[in-house]
Amino acid sequence: MKIAVIGAGAFGRAIHRMAIASGPATLLGRAAGSGVETDWAKGADGADMIALAVPAQKTRSVLRQIGGLAPSAPLILLAKGIELETGALQAEIAAEEAPGRPPIIVTGPSFASEMMDGLP
Repeated sequence: MKIAVIGAGAFGRAIHRMAIASGPATLLGRAAGSGVETDWAKGADGADMIALAVPAQKTRSVLRQIGGLAPSAPLILLAKGIELETGALQAEIAAEEAPGRPPIIVTGPSFASEMMDGLP
């Protein structure tokens, strides 16, 4: 199973590291370097799942950008919180911006640094 992780911050990198431990994964971001793919269409090609490791306030705009990428791939929503402008939950934003894509919601207290160390 191939996973495309969008968001190359600390949390995205931690999720990417966990994903590559069990199979192919691509880290997608805006700036190249350190294994980050900036061509999102290329990086998401063949993805079975797309993980969004972006801040809650960026979820909507990122979903608009990736509309045609791996259209049948479920979305893994990793952001915590609501959209300040609308009060929408992350799953509600996904339903509006990516209808038909089943969302997977991952929550819980976690720190990128602990995840990088393999801690739950």
